[in-house]
Amino acid sequence: MKKSLIGLAIATLILVLLAYILGGAELVLAGLERAFGNTKKAALLILASFLLIGQLLCIVDENMIARTLKSIKGLKGIVMSALVGGLFPVGPYLFFPFVKMFHGYDLPYYILIAFIFGKHTYDFARIPMEISLISLRIALIRYLTTLPIPIIAALITYRLFRNRTLAQINHQNTDSEVV
Repeated sequence: MKKSLIGLAIATLILVLLAYILGGAELVLAGLERAFGNTKKAALLILASFLLIGQLLCIVDENMIARTLKSIKGLKGIVMSALVGGLFPVGPYLFFPFVKMFHGYDLPYYILIAFIFGKHTYDFARIPMEISLISLRIALIRYLTTLPIPIIAALITYRLFRNRTLAQINHQNTDSEVV
């Protein structure tokens, strides 16, 4: 998290400097005004999201998750994970903490990749909005053309990390950061 925060802070400073160069203090203040306006709009959503994920994590039994995750493997697991990811009805403030919950489990890495790609590629909750704002035809074409993407991504991950679990990969990354 520290690396992400540092990276975000550096990117922010670069953009603030660019705004200052392009438009002076006036443009920087306009950007800050927009940022605080967006923060006010999103603050309650973020708070509600974190409260919801906290409750979800308390309600969902770890043994239930472990049993479910151990039962889904192979192509069946990939397809199921991609579809469940697409059906997962929440935004990023709930989705990513939910995904982080899997770090302690022996979840095959390719299953997690299918779930994440399924959420970001399918996101079935967007269908009504896409149909109403774009068109039924374009929405269908988009869904049909992107349908195999989570499965392909998971199969590539399976090929690269065949028997590796999320816990093993996470542990390896932690060890390499220490060195």
